Amino acid sequence: MTEIVDYPPNYPAIRKAFPQVSRNRVLFAWGDDIYNPHSVKIPGPLKAHEAMHGSRQKLFASGIEGWWRHYIADHDFRLMEETVAHRVEYLVTASQSVMNRADRRGLLKSVSKRLAHPMYEFNLSNANALRVLRDNPRKEDDTT
Repeated sequence: MTEIVDYPPNYPAIRKAFPQVSRNRVLFAWGDDIYNPHSVKIPGPLKAHEAMHGSRQKLFASGIEGWWRHYIADHDFRLMEETVAHRVEYLVTASQSVMNRADRRGLLKSVSKRLAHPMYEFNLSNANALRVLRDNPRKEDDTT
């Protein structure tokens, strides 16, 4: 993915829907690009997270802009997309080193805490986000 130090084309719509985004150092996938307005270092697992969004955007029936409109407007769609991307982030992180069960559990809790962040407007507790990551059926092929 190409990194672009700027905001994505639809940033005003994102900011309007998710006011907390302006208070966080957020990355935005746009197809094969990662918009990184704060020029933060992007570790491999987070690149994989954004790449998952980008690949799903390119497969979406109404394209990248349609994916973003749906992501902004539809809570359940957004939760599904973030669940898929956070799972990838977890799996990539876990595969980068030998981890025992306790380490993997701690990693999963850390990733679920990010999924529960108020910025996404899911209103999820950390425990519920953990349950979603662990138990929610995978829907990687659902790109409509």
